[in-house]
Amino acid sequence: MATLLGLDYGQKHLGVALALGPLAEPLQLLPTASAFPQIIQLIHQYQVDAIVIGLSEGQMAHTTHRFGQELQQATGLPVYYQDETLSSQETRLKLAQSGQKKSIREGKIDHLVAAAILQDYLDSLASQA
Repeated sequence: MATLLGLDYGQKHLGVALALGPLAEPLQLLPTASAFPQIIQLIHQYQVDAIVIGLSEGQMAHTTHRFGQELQQATGLPVYYQDETLSSQETRLKLAQSGQKKSIREGKIDHLVAAAILQDYLDSLASQA
């Protein structure tokens, strides 16, 4: 199975997740402004085969597409987009249901959202098989 890097692109923070098999795991949270070189380093470190980026709507979708195109040009890797509608809210709800403290649920969870987006992508592939 391919190694996939999942990204939740935001104006301030970028959530990063990794899937070495059928399960996505949160990896880290990066400041968006300085994330590009760190993403390239992670791609080499984990020998990533493809990148999955959560795609929202409106102007943010255009900004996310531009970021994805830059990553694709810099790495030569395929970039796939996965709808991220409501992924942040669903992640916060799952954290609440699991008993996580409010401070964690309302904090920076972009890496957890990236894992949810990546897992959605993996699940969609499995359902097509």
